[in-house]
Parts: sequence; C-alpha cells; structure tokens
Amino acid sequence: MKTPKLYFIAVTLAAVLFSACLVNPQKERFDLNQSVGKITVNDVDIQVKFAPVALVDGKIEARAQRPTLEVSFLSRNAAPVNLVFKLSNMRHDALPTASTGTVTAGPKPGVVEWAVTIAAGASVGATVANFTGGGAYRFGVVGDLHYRDSTATLIAESAKTRALDFFILVGDFINQPNSDEYNWALSLSEKFAGPVYAAYGNHEGFRDGYMNFYRRLFGTTNFSFTHKGDFFLVLDSADQSISREIFRYAESELGASGSGLKMMFMHVPPFDESGMRNNSFNSRFQAARFLNMALDHGVDIVFAGHIHSYQDFYVDAIRNVIVGTGGGRPEQFDGVGIRYAILHSNAAGGYQLETVDLGPD
Repeated sequence: MKTPKLYFIAVTLAAVLFSACLVNPQKERFDLNQSVGKITVNDVDIQVKFAPVALVDGKIEARAQRPTLEVSFLSRNAAPVNLVFKLSNMRHDALPTASTGTVTAGPKPGVVEWAVTIAAGASVGATVANFTGGGAYRFGVVGDLHYRDSTATLIAESAKTRALDFFILVGDFINQPNSDEYNWALSLSEKFAGPVYAAYGNHEGFRDGYMNFYRRLFGTTNFSFTHKGDFFLVLDSADQSISREIFRYAESELGASGSGLKMMFMHVPPFDESGMRNNSFNSRFQAARFLNMALDHGVDIVFAGHIHSYQDFYVDAIRNVIVGTGGGRPEQFDGVGIRYAILHSNAAGGYQLETVDLGPD
C-alpha cells in the first residue's frame, strides 16, 4: 500500500524540479536588456538608452538602435571630464544634432564622433538626434535576409534611390549566430546608406546567440521611439509568443504614446492569414489578447516577418503586414520573390504602403 504513495511523491518531486528548470527566454532577455547600455569612464556613470556601449581605444562606442540616442551622465569626479563617443548606424547624408557637445564626421559614412564635457559632480541628460522637426517621411521594412549578401545588396541598392529616412529589419537578418554573420549585420547600414534598425528573430538567438552576440552588438530586443509624430514599437516575439513582461511593456509604451500613426514591429506575427506554415504565435488566445490590447491603444499597423512570404490583411481595425520576403527561402505558393515595403507618411498623419518587387529569388 505504501508503493503508490512513494511513487506519487517521486513523480510530484520530479515535476517540481522539472518546472524549476524551465525558463522564459523572453523574460530573461527583457530583464538583461536593462543593463546593456551602462558603462563607467573616468568616474562618470554613463547610461545609453536601448544601445550597447563599450570603451575602445579611449572612445566610447555605441550603435544607435533608434533615430535619437538618449544618454544620461552621473559624474563622481571633482573636475570636468572630457568624453569622446564614436557613434555608428547614423545618417549618411547629414550630421546629427546634439543637445550638448560637438558632433563631427567620423572615419566613414554613418559614423560620427561626439565630444562632450561633463562638469564636476554633474547629473545630466543629453541627446544626439538624426532627425528634427516633423513633416513627411518614409522608411523601408523587410524581414528574413538570412545572411544572403546578394539579396541584401539588391534591396539596399533599390532603397538608396528612394530617399528613405531609415530601414527596419523584422528579424532573421542572419542565419547562424557567429562572428562573421553578426559583423556582416553590423555593416548593413553601409549598404543601405542610412540607419538600419532591427527586431530580434529566432535565428539571431540560436545557440545562445543573444548572450554571445546580440546583446553586446545590438542591445535591447524591445524598444520604442517617436519619429516626426508617429510611434514605433519594436518587440521580441522570436519565441512565437509575447511574455507577460513584454506585454506589459507594450501596453505601457502604447499608453504613453501620442496620437499619430502607431506601428509595431516584431519577427513572429500574431496571426498567419494563410495558415500554411503555422508559424504565428503558438497560442491563438494570446495572439487575440495581444491584438485586442493593441486595438484598445489605437495601433494602426503590425509589421512582421518569419513567414517567408507576403501577406497584407486586417484583424479588426489593425492592418497586419507580413514582409518576410528578404530572400531567406521564399515560399512558392504566393508567387512573390524578393520584395520590401515602403511606408510613406505625410505631414497630415495619413500614410500609403508601397511594395517594391525586385524579381524572383
């Protein structure tokens, strides 16, 4: 009679131990993101919002992951401190403007140097902005390049002719997380002749790719920004879900956003209209809950990739655009080859979505 009881205890203990070993990678990435942009130089604590930083040859290197770089300084020094930043992924056609200090051209397009002096004991914030003011603008979006240099070059050469403010990659810009592919991804803004911002995809995270490369080179997997009155929210859905922490973050950011066009960018889409690959969110309930929250906060468009095809459909009032047509194993059932999208936003708050077809893969 004791055997079943002992068996029940053993099974229960095993279940508890197994559940304790389970982790939520999205939660871990979200928590770790809080410290990716911190560094101390000459007794000055420096926090770069949403961007990784490193001290290299006496210069503080940072890669911008949004149009405006926000930096806070806390000095524990008894004298003024001169700091020099080397900022990459910046505009190629004009120098950014800084709220303090001096910006000069760097060694190549898209790289600038920012010299700033921090007073003794000062606690200050500063910004370096690629764009100022409002008005019309345009940006490009595509997903799933999968380290295909020929396809990336084809898209970049086309994008150069379109006077885009920036380009957004909705994940899987590499195929395997290693130094060669990540360094290639870092240089993409040189091909596109302008800033390239990235959402985190599942291929970026293979074999601890987040900890080994992404966190150090690209920084956070969740961030937002406002560009000329419109709101951009980039989220980590690489695990075919949205964690509780990311859901709350999105809800908070959307709640604080303005009244302009509201857009979300992620790798895995909440829904797959065709259903042929079943590569949307794992839970349809979660997808519906997430889009209901987005609907309540006035989201206009969700851009995603992961499914290597093009889809453009509405879920209630939210337009869902899947643009995973960057050349990573294009699907044949939709007849779409290499394609990227351009969103044209006008000064009155309206927009048009254009697709650019570059032929078969």
